[in-house]
Amino acid sequence: MKKYLIILLVLAFQSFSLKAQKTAKDSIFTSPEVDAEFPGGIQSFFHFLGENMIYPPGEVRTHTTGKVTVSFVVETNGQLTNITLVKSVSPDLDKEAIRVVGLSPRWEPAKQNKQRVRARYTFPVTFYLPALPVIQDGLDTIYAKPDELPKYLDGENEMMKFIGKNVRTTVGNVKGNCVVVFVVEKDGKITHINILTSPNASMKAEATRLIQSLSGKFIPAKQNDLPVRGQYMVLIPF
Repeated sequence: MKKYLIILLVLAFQSFSLKAQKTAKDSIFTSPEVDAEFPGGIQSFFHFLGENMIYPPGEVRTHTTGKVTVSFVVETNGQLTNITLVKSVSPDLDKEAIRVVGLSPRWEPAKQNKQRVRARYTFPVTFYLPALPVIQDGLDTIYAKPDELPKYLDGENEMMKFIGKNVRTTVGNVKGNCVVVFVVEKDGKITHINILTSPNASMKAEATRLIQSLSGKFIPAKQNDLPVRGQYMVLIPF
């Protein structure tokens, strides 16, 4: 009788262990003993986001910045799932934050009791643009925020397609972004091209050439229903 009782107790313990393992495997931890880690560490994750982020052209033009907070689960195989929005900045920046986090390669998964487990993390994706310069040339006022901003004749999407199609490979094939600000004159021509950020001189020269090729293809800004000189900012990805 004792022998059978021992066998029943062993079977019962095995059944309990299997249930516990299944629960642990399916649970999502928020503070595991060992956190999940992006390959190379958190600074490498920041670098990955920066390299793969595509700043929405409309948000560059309106100089919209901020931190979009997203939540995601690192699965036991390191894949990121359940990417959701926690804190919004704008629809376009929110969408881009979710997209770029979704591109992440697999992480080293979290661990609990030396076993791989699912873990949830909340992470801010920062969208930053340099401050617009104050442009003065002694002529008519240049508006940074007029009633109506300058517009590319065929629309922003077509402008970015044109830039992507016509951009030339820079020296060393360096990857990065150039932030450019310029003035759209009352006749739609471009003046005062100013490169705010550029990884190198070759990329700066190419960005300047591209912007110059757009001269005359803009609808000028308006203030009180009259055409005025207006600032325009664009991010050129290389």
